[in-house]
Amino acid sequence: MIKRSRALLQAALLIAQGVPLLPFASAVAAGCAAPGSSGAAGTLSGVINTYFASPASSAVAIGATSIPLGAVSGAGASVQPGDLLLIIQMQGATFNTSNTSAYGANNASGRGALSTSAGTYEYLKATSTGAAGGSVSTTATLNSYSSAASTASGGKSAYQVVVVPQYSSATTSAALSVKAWDGRSGGVLALDVSGTLTLNATTDLSGAGFRGGGGRQLTGQGSGATNSDYVNSSALNTHGSKAEGSAGTPRYTFQSGAGAITDNGADNGAVTPGGYPGGDTARGGPGTAGGGGTDQNPAANDQNSGGGGGGNGGAGGIGGDAWVPTKNTQTPGLGGRGGAAAPYSAAALFLGGGGGAGTRNNGTVGSAQSSGGSGGGMGFLRAGKLAGSGTLKSNGGVGVTPTIDGGGGGGAGGSWLVYAVTSSATLSVLAQGASGTDADQAGTTTPHGPGGGGAGGVIYTNLSSAALNVSGGANGTTQTTPIPYGAASGTSGAALSTLTRAQIPGVTPADACTPASATLNISKQQQNVSLGGTLSSAAITLQPGHTVRYLLSVSNSTFVTATTATLRDLLAPALNTPASGTLSCPDGTTRTVTLGAQSISVNVISACGQNINPGQSVTLDFQTTVK
Repeated sequence: MIKRSRALLQAALLIAQGVPLLPFASAVAAGCAAPGSSGAAGTLSGVINTYFASPASSAVAIGATSIPLGAVSGAGASVQPGDLLLIIQMQGATFNTSNTSAYGANNASGRGALSTSAGTYEYLKATSTGAAGGSVSTTATLNSYSSAASTASGGKSAYQVVVVPQYSSATTSAALSVKAWDGRSGGVLALDVSGTLTLNATTDLSGAGFRGGGGRQLTGQGSGATNSDYVNSSALNTHGSKAEGSAGTPRYTFQSGAGAITDNGADNGAVTPGGYPGGDTARGGPGTAGGGGTDQNPAANDQNSGGGGGGNGGAGGIGGDAWVPTKNTQTPGLGGRGGAAAPYSAAALFLGGGGGAGTRNNGTVGSAQSSGGSGGGMGFLRAGKLAGSGTLKSNGGVGVTPTIDGGGGGGAGGSWLVYAVTSSATLSVLAQGASGTDADQAGTTTPHGPGGGGAGGVIYTNLSSAALNVSGGANGTTQTTPIPYGAASGTSGAALSTLTRAQIPGVTPADACTPASATLNISKQQQNVSLGGTLSSAAITLQPGHTVRYLLSVSNSTFVTATTATLRDLLAPALNTPASGTLSCPDGTTRTVTLGAQSISVNVISACGQNINPGQSVTLDFQTTVK
């Protein structure tokens, strides 16, 4: 009688000794931060990132190794050497500021930008400590970054620095969140996991992006404004507020879910009377921001149009037409222009643009009615492996439905970058535009302008199995029998499953940095064929003349490709020498290999003619007899 335990232990030791480790290229390792330095996380929840706003005025040149840091918020208070940083140019664009249809991109659309510096980002490694009001030393930048007040040709520019946790493994069984963008920092979730990131919850960044235009109750302007305005001053008592977007921040904004509008005043260092050159109201849409409604009767601000939807992966929808005192007499084209599509790429991503406000003269004094919705936030997830089942959301937010007047535009969907070497996860990623708000639905005989729908966002991933949704938001409607009354839906965004690691700018993802070698796991199963039963790792009894089957397996559970691996097993003396076996290769094909020795040794890479990639395995199946 021969017990299996000693033979299996001996085989396991020899197999482990026979699996060479694969060193990873030193040039890649040099670009890494400190993978796994945050340890193995239990259940992640809440805000996990630290945000540093850019100082009021600063510039970072290409190749710079020092980044100025402004005010800090979020999960921490400082930067430590080895920390992984994400620096992003959040806002920055030039645009035509004329009070004509050339506003924006100078192409008669009344929206967009002439040039955009916003969206560029990269991962950096901190090489010193850093705190608010100071600076941090880093690996050299690939891009330039700047923060500055509004100019005659563009709104304010701003960057932020996000500290990215580096876990060896992590689980999201509770909701992750972000600090919403406040005009200086926030709106971004970034996480790096060198091992397995298990998703068991919904991560929702919806409405955390660029803010909507703040809806104000205004009683009209006797002079200085017309119903042909594309831009005018927020100091005047008419028109709806433009939203926030890639080209800057207006004076009055609204965060979806908040109870009141925010008066940003001079906080952003903008020229008077607001954040955008030429003013913060009327239908022109700067960059990705939705334009505010232009009122048909500025003298009383009482013929209300809707705000435009925000832009990102697609363009926001136009706001609805102005109310007129004669039933069914429609004045088209006064609704806010939808924000333009952003010039996105895998190396340039944006928060969702906010929706513009509708014009309003009725409703509750001091309320946020007719405000536009805020856009979705941005998420950056990189992992060695994704597991579990989860949903990643960054949808646009909705505005505040008015009692009777013009509706606000919907916020655009945000952006996601999701990269994993391997995945067994059931994953849904959403960056949908929000609906514009309805105008009056109370049976009035003359309609007011509803809000335009927000555009869909942007998703980049390498996971072809993930379900992606970047649909645009619907326009609002008006009257008891709903009609769009000139309002349009936002267009769909962009969902791409072709992301490669090389497209992600800056410091190498953690999964490529560790482990420095491929560690292969081994297992051995056996079956006494003469007695029946199935393959098992449990000990079996062997008797002379019986036929025994063995299955030796080696699997790559790390995230580095193994290019050398030899499978070895020393058979017990009581077993006859097997002549051959069947090798099942990583691609699912099989090979017949010659054994013919008591000490089995098979170079599985050579025999299969292929490497063992992460998540793949090789098995050797053979039979022998007991002497």
